[in-house]
Amino acid sequence: VSSQPLAEALRDRDGAPFGRRSGERLAARVPLGDLLDRGAVRDTLHHRAGSLAIVAQVAAAVAALTIIASMATTINDFNDAEYSSWNWTTSTRVVGAGLDIPVAVATTDPRSEVVVSTAGEFRGWELDVRGIDPDTVMLDTTVDAGRWLVGRDDVVVTSGLAEHAGIAIGDTMTVQLATGSYDFDVVGVHGERNRGLFMQREALAGVLGAPGAGNVLLSLDDEPVIELAGLTTVERLADLDADDGGRRAILLIFGAIGVVVVGVAGLAVASGLAVNVHDRRHEFAALRAIGARRRDLRRTVVVQIVPLALAGLGLGLGLGYLGGREIARSFERADAVEI
Repeated sequence: VSSQPLAEALRDRDGAPFGRRSGERLAARVPLGDLLDRGAVRDTLHHRAGSLAIVAQVAAAVAALTIIASMATTINDFNDAEYSSWNWTTSTRVVGAGLDIPVAVATTDPRSEVVVSTAGEFRGWELDVRGIDPDTVMLDTTVDAGRWLVGRDDVVVTSGLAEHAGIAIGDTMTVQLATGSYDFDVVGVHGERNRGLFMQREALAGVLGAPGAGNVLLSLDDEPVIELAGLTTVERLADLDADDGGRRAILLIFGAIGVVVVGVAGLAVASGLAVNVHDRRHEFAALRAIGARRRDLRRTVVVQIVPLALAGLGLGLGLGYLGGREIARSFERADAVEI
């Protein structure tokens, strides 16, 4: 525990002996274990600054690791759930900004649907506006509140947008689209994670000046069976769900940060313990002089550090939980999404 010669350590004296504070005198009267246990507890009280520093260092490291782990898993879970409401297998688009896919192309294939996907704006929020058949099979139309689409002016908003933009069922919301501003009636809240809204395809196509058309062909087939004129791009939902390159990068970044945090915190705790052992060299030397073994001295250090480490662990977990939750909520408020 201490490599200092016994005689030299015995000559050292602590400038502030135990018992000068009222709390220390009170602790001295509490029967607690044997001599070594009482010595460990009393040293914890005597060196309060060092003890609090160890608790703070452990708490900071645990809180940081908890937040890092929470953010990594939260982002991965959000990515996994991003497409959980959709049921399509392939999504085919005609390259270009217009609505170039006639609805009639899907009439020959009951496993395909034409939808409209465009951008909109509401109170400064950029939205994903989707026009879809009310009886679609490409989307889980179960709503968290209210009802699904019935009228032409009905819209169903995503839960994150409803919460953070202050939208309630029954409200009239003015949405800025490419062709102007339009008023819609909010009839439901959907659990889709992104920021956007759903409305009837024919209504959205009409206000965009292309009734009877869309710009995305969703299909339950692995390969689109409908030929479309022009250059097209095809996405597969399974590929989007299985793409974990970004997730691995996120885990790698957060893992590297965690290693740095653990390393810095470990060095800080080790430094604090080294100072503590040096400060107690006279006590350890006296114990050795009356027959204590090295393992007995190690035990006094363990008895002292374990409660401090447990206190830091508990405090760090609490702070990490609150910190991770607040960070997630800040992301939700900033992007109006449901994390």
